[in-house]
Amino acid sequence: MTLTGNILLNAYSIAVLLYILVYSGVNTGRKDRSYRLFMSAVYFMIAMLVSDIMGRFDGRPGTFYEPVNRIGNFLDFILNPIVPSIWILYVISQTGYSRKWFNRVKIFLIGIFTAQAVMTVVSLWTGWYYRIGEDNIYHRGPLFFIPLLIPLLLILAAEMLVIFRRWRISNKQLFSLLFFPVLPLIAILLSSLIYGVSLIMNGATLSILIVFFNIQTRSINTDYLTGLYNRQKMESALRARVNNSSSRDSFAAILIDLDGFKCINDTYGHLVGDRALVEAADLLRSCFRPGDFVARYGGDEFFLLFDAANDAVLRDAVTRIEKAAEVANQNSQEPYRLSFSMGYALYEYRYRLDADAFLRQLDTMLYVKKREKKEQRLEIEK
Repeated sequence: MTLTGNILLNAYSIAVLLYILVYSGVNTGRKDRSYRLFMSAVYFMIAMLVSDIMGRFDGRPGTFYEPVNRIGNFLDFILNPIVPSIWILYVISQTGYSRKWFNRVKIFLIGIFTAQAVMTVVSLWTGWYYRIGEDNIYHRGPLFFIPLLIPLLLILAAEMLVIFRRWRISNKQLFSLLFFPVLPLIAILLSSLIYGVSLIMNGATLSILIVFFNIQTRSINTDYLTGLYNRQKMESALRARVNNSSSRDSFAAILIDLDGFKCINDTYGHLVGDRALVEAADLLRSCFRPGDFVARYGGDEFFLLFDAANDAVLRDAVTRIEKAAEVANQNSQEPYRLSFSMGYALYEYRYRLDADAFLRQLDTMLYVKKREKKEQRLEIEK
């Protein structure tokens, strides 16, 4: 491929990434860790595409082309592990690993980047990775395979992390995370078959675009704070499940209230209250399968929708939540305790309840449970 062709291809990829940046800046107020990581990957991809263009002036003599070529190749090697490293951290943030684990991996990745940067600088004199001859032509060094191997191993590690935690994410999100390295790998294959063509970063740009579309789709239906489905998606899902129900398709729902949430907010502040909501959301998500529906109904209320053949399955789900809350409280360093009031019911097709009527039934049961808890608490205080 000609220099002009490579520049145009990279320029198109940069335009795609700039669109993502502009669209995200206008249409989202998200500032969570996953969002920041994704945006960082976009910024560094733009930097790598620019440095790739600079490194395309290989073999062209002149006082302008030689320093541009040297700077471009130097930046290519320096930036090499950054996007795969960010992708690993993004995967960790999306699949429910702990903050402590996230920080440990981040330190390890910083170590890899530092080692790569040092080796790149040293290669300016030793030629271990590469060298630029007096004719301004790039030559591989004896250790050129190391910068190629590092991003491949990092991407493979990210894939393994996704597979190990696949039960924590939806099938659609699972596909998006697993598919990320496919296009760059295809680009590597094409580059090896067609001399002079390097499409790796262009393939990575398309993968980022696919992840971006998935993020936008999820953000429409997702609660900003907890990452659960929001009320709009919940109402749509319940309506669809009720409308498509039959005597052979039995399901259940649980409407949940986080006990004492107002007291947590008033006593410890809204930041601690937010942490309580996030912890409650993570706990509820961990109690159910990826295909089950978990949503934040509003405020301190949550909604669960799942397959249940009979009342025993429903009661087992309720017990599972209660036991999970007990374990969480035993291991927690937070000043509050998680406790839930639950209104739950098996949807009975023979009564032909619509979605609103079924939701009112759950709400009534939740009110009864909350009143019972309050009466028990007052009795104990006497």
